[in-house]
Amino acid sequence: MKSRIRNGITANRPRSKQFAGNRSVLSSLSEWLYNSVVKGIPESKSTKIKWKIINIILKFADPVVNVYMGQKKIKMLLSQKTPYFYAIISTYDRALPRICESIQKIDKKLLIIDIGANIGDTASLISEKVSGASILCIEGDKIFLPFLNDNTALIKNNTIFIEQKYCVDVLENNKFATETKNGTAHLSVSNNNEIENVDTLDNMVNNNHIFHKTNILKIDTDGFEITVLNGAKDFLKEIHPVIFFEFTPEAYVSNNQKPMDLINLLASYGYEKALFYDNFGNPVGIYNFSDTENIKRLINQIDNKKIYYYDILCIHYNDEKYLSILNNELYYYK
Repeated sequence: MKSRIRNGITANRPRSKQFAGNRSVLSSLSEWLYNSVVKGIPESKSTKIKWKIINIILKFADPVVNVYMGQKKIKMLLSQKTPYFYAIISTYDRALPRICESIQKIDKKLLIIDIGANIGDTASLISEKVSGASILCIEGDKIFLPFLNDNTALIKNNTIFIEQKYCVDVLENNKFATETKNGTAHLSVSNNNEIENVDTLDNMVNNNHIFHKTNILKIDTDGFEITVLNGAKDFLKEIHPVIFFEFTPEAYVSNNQKPMDLINLLASYGYEKALFYDNFGNPVGIYNFSDTENIKRLINQIDNKKIYYYDILCIHYNDEKYLSILNNELYYYK
């Protein structure tokens, strides 16, 4: 598909040249080890030994590798854990592609905004389930952007747009520090560091008419979901897409926010019913956002042993056509 740039958003970018050149022996070894792990039996002695070797390598280096995730290989740093969890947990990261497939069947179209697109693994997995979609990948981290460009350039059945920015509530709110660890990036408030590539989701959508009719919004920003949603008020009130987001109460507390603030904010936008998944992708139950006691009970069950966080799928009260998705997802593994 021909590359084109419109309003700072790039569709189907050419692959990055950053990783060109001879691959090191360490990269080749690391890649072989990781692919052996994701293809192997998790509890086997051989797999455990290989994973230990990977952890030893990570103490000294973090080489670039190409690893199977689903039906395709994705380019990433060795420290990225998502393909490993995807391989050993049959429910992990499976819900969103199914949800996108269901929405496309209902609406006969699919426009996705992926905030916190990371290395493009979500777009890749979605593209194994659906074709003919437009996906806007929003990612501001400069470490992940070359991987995002390369991995999404391999997607031929959907149109990929990339916005190289962080989502904030207001443009003046740009004082953050970034920390990259285990294949994910975290923002933290910092009065000494200003980030230039910030924008609100309202502005990004207004600058590209294609996504004025987005029907699913995915947010995974490691505790900055409230900030993202506060910069999307017009979009959510006018378009109110289905929302799928990571809900990590501990991260909100670290940002001097209350976990229920996020729930109450979505309720104020008209989002009513929600399906909670545990962090392994297992459906927990369908709840109303007004049912604060039960939601607080779920939060209290996070023990960082059996439950680390929740993924939440929520729909607007005007969108009863999507209720069947909540019900189908709840009983998918039963």
